[in-house]
Amino acid sequence: AAAGPIVVLGAGGRTGRQCVRAVLDRGQLVVATSRTGELDLAASPQCKIVAADVTRPETLRGALAGARGVIFAASQSKGGGSANAVDNEGLVNTAKACIEAGVTRLVIVSSGAVSRPDSSVYQFLNLFGNIMAEKIAGEDRVRAMYAALPNNDLGYTIVRPGGLTDAEARGFGAVELGQGDKFSGRISRADVADLSIASIDSDAARNATFECFYVDTAKPLEAVGLSNIMKQTVQEGSSGGLRGSSWSELLAGLRPDVRA
Repeated sequence: AAAGPIVVLGAGGRTGRQCVRAVLDRGQLVVATSRTGELDLAASPQCKIVAADVTRPETLRGALAGARGVIFAASQSKGGGSANAVDNEGLVNTAKACIEAGVTRLVIVSSGAVSRPDSSVYQFLNLFGNIMAEKIAGEDRVRAMYAALPNNDLGYTIVRPGGLTDAEARGFGAVELGQGDKFSGRISRADVADLSIASIDSDAARNATFECFYVDTAKPLEAVGLSNIMKQTVQEGSSGGLRGSSWSELLAGLRPDVRA
């Protein structure tokens, strides 16, 4: 891996906290950010805690300086801002700051079903602050920004998890990736974190968008809502998605987003 820390934006959230853990587990440097610059994290010489607020672009420049990768794990919250402010405008602020700072890879933790307003999953989640509409708007704006860049060294990866759990990590062998928002399922935040870190160093994941879920929870998007609520499992191989014997191999089969 290249030198320079990985910056985790939204490190106070449950997914962000797992991302910090995943970087430290690899023995790499991490910059963990929160709006206040205060986080309840175990002290580590490998971890620096700084203040950064994605809704205030002027706070991002210093936090991202020298980073080799940035993980956007921020989302709307009572104290942090609306879905429009964080998941859309805040994401765009982050992408602009990453491009200006020459950060090689921006990894965005989004959501499965975000491009399927016809699905019950989208419609249910969107009741909460219009969050799905704001997430897909932010995604689309970021894709357009990177597509317009003459410098191909900089890129993004959009990770769309299925229903998030706080269970222990199951590892790459349990995970399946899809593209096109046709299938979803469940996945732990810990595995999303490991997948996000791996995406920073994956050439195949550059400028790619994908869904991730456990293979034994995979269902067509039309059926996944009830399946997740009931915590159902299915026979393996149901979605025909990407599998791998390592995180990098799992990512290796990804297709980049088509540039408009």
